[in-house]
Amino acid sequence: MSASSFTAQDRDRVVRAYWETRRESSSPSFGEKSASHRKGVYDRRSELLDEYGKRLPAIPVSRCPFCDQVLEYVLDAWGLDGPWWHIRALASYPRPKEEHFRVLQGAIDFHGREPAEASVHKTVRPGPAVPFVIPRLLGLPGMRAVVSTLSLPHGDTAYLIAYFSPLPMHGGLLHQPWPYVDYSVTDERGEYLGWSAHNDTWDFDLKPWIENGQVMWINPGDPTLTVQRGLPCPYMTLVGVRAPQSIDRGKLSTLDLPTGEPLQPFD
Repeated sequence: MSASSFTAQDRDRVVRAYWETRRESSSPSFGEKSASHRKGVYDRRSELLDEYGKRLPAIPVSRCPFCDQVLEYVLDAWGLDGPWWHIRALASYPRPKEEHFRVLQGAIDFHGREPAEASVHKTVRPGPAVPFVIPRLLGLPGMRAVVSTLSLPHGDTAYLIAYFSPLPMHGGLLHQPWPYVDYSVTDERGEYLGWSAHNDTWDFDLKPWIENGQVMWINPGDPTLTVQRGLPCPYMTLVGVRAPQSIDRGKLSTLDLPTGEPLQPFD
């Protein structure tokens, strides 16, 4: 079955079944089950993640400022209970076909709502509530960013920041994508090299970046995803949390802003 045939009902079925395998394998009696039973649960979990990753559709979210091709990106816009929102990539997802795309960042404004549906996860990192840019990324050769909007269930608003460059880049120069805390590093040819994570500072003042042409934007609700340049920009006057948000067992809180200091993963 193709990704395009993956309906909301299919998705809900797979997600519910996946979390059921997680609950079963974490129950106090799981260790008392037979080895074949435990293996069956783990195999079923892997099968569900594989189906989810392969069938979750790529949706139009942005447009390349270099070649004008629409960026279609695999993400779970149906709900924060999906495995896609886990802080580490639990499943494998097809990479976007757009050749100039480098990495996607994001933010979600919950408009005062408590995202209880995310309680199936221990932690979700949805980003701040308003768009931002990462100055280090924009300092890379030719890098440009395009800000766009995506409506989510429950009335939430997602802001997507897609980064593009005219030439391929070594993955070690990039950044973990939204909403993950680390990422797999590939070289310019797409060969896997290892993993990394960055703690780069954020900038919520989009005006100078728009004025110098490094940040572009798409009007909220524009079905044509037409890239706009220059001022005025609707994303400059947004009000919302300007710090990393964290959803822990469904409870929303904020974290300190990234400092730019190298992460110490083994501390």
